[in-house]
Amino acid sequence: MRFIFLYLTLFIFIVCDIYCYRWLLHSFANNSRNYKLSYWGSSLVIYILLLIIFYINTHYPIINATLWYNLLVGTIFSIFLSKLIMSVIFTIGDVGRSLIFITNKLLSIDMVDAIWRKTLSIIALSMSTIIFITLIYGIIWGKYQFKYHHQLIASTKIPPSFNDYRIVQFSDVHLGSFDRMEPIKKIVEEVNQLKPDLIVFTGDLVNFRAKEALKYIELFSHLHAKDGVYTIMGNHDYKMTDSNSSIFYEKDKEAMLKIIQQKMGFTWLNNQSVEIYRGKDTICLGGVENWGGNHFVKFGDVDKAFDKKSDSLFKILLSHDPTYWKEVIAHKEPKIDLTLSGHTHGMQVGIEIGKLRWSPVKYIYPLWAGIYNENGTSLYVNRGFGVIGYPGRIGIWPEITILTLKHK
Repeated sequence: MRFIFLYLTLFIFIVCDIYCYRWLLHSFANNSRNYKLSYWGSSLVIYILLLIIFYINTHYPIINATLWYNLLVGTIFSIFLSKLIMSVIFTIGDVGRSLIFITNKLLSIDMVDAIWRKTLSIIALSMSTIIFITLIYGIIWGKYQFKYHHQLIASTKIPPSFNDYRIVQFSDVHLGSFDRMEPIKKIVEEVNQLKPDLIVFTGDLVNFRAKEALKYIELFSHLHAKDGVYTIMGNHDYKMTDSNSSIFYEKDKEAMLKIIQQKMGFTWLNNQSVEIYRGKDTICLGGVENWGGNHFVKFGDVDKAFDKKSDSLFKILLSHDPTYWKEVIAHKEPKIDLTLSGHTHGMQVGIEIGKLRWSPVKYIYPLWAGIYNENGTSLYVNRGFGVIGYPGRIGIWPEITILTLKHK
């Protein structure tokens, strides 16, 4: 599967490269030898770097990323995306050229065609440059622009003693992708200053290997909440394959992660629940193992998690993938009052300005960020703390959620 992905990426990259080369050649270069050497020379360097990264990840997997590694991956990704967008613009240009030729025979076709080519080439180059710079910004700075999102949760089932009860939620930390520890240390200190009543983590502590989390044990062990820190498993917290030849395989991954998180002071809630008390009042916190759509594992069991718990209690469920809420929880009786999820990352790229909110991930996960309500039950989807794939964030910044319970 990895080789198929590599071959497909190379094929698309080469097709886009040839297309962009020919367009720019006819727009500016007039068959210049220097243009040919510089264009294909730089492209050859990118192809070689892509193969080197693939080889390294196949034979000597990176446990914890460095800034240089993230920049290398991000640069290749940015150039690939830039040329893909240029190819789309040039395709539109070719359609336009055809229309000009068909509908405007009385004009000087050569002159119009040259102007059309140059204009679109300038637009495409400008957009590609902006995209490239923006994506590099997201790698160096964007993934550390942590944002605190405040969400009020009001319900008649919340006991008076739990009024103003404060829950801090993390999700999708993906520790193997971080290349600096100081910003994370700062967040741990800021969260502790909030003096939360409860801290919950909704899965994906690592990318592929439990070893990624080893260097962060001491740091996360400083997280403190009055009623503890609770965690569940995300899809990346399971063994990725059953093949020992895979670079992503770790024989005792789940057991190692459990030990690591216990050392961090986290309590696992895999298809389990606990009761939390304030005086004579009680709420219930439960967690399920991952239950995702498509090819992701489906081990979550909400009935097992809340077995023999009173229906009158206000129930909070930790479920990594919001798909579980949509397909199971939202239609379930008795109601789970609030589900906390993550998984989507908001695709790490999008727009959030005031009420304007958009990310391409919405076409895969309609429930991708923020609060959702249906059939008397609520879901909050965290935008994620870390990154995976593209090692940065643009517009969809890493999130720490502060949920405040209100007796209604």
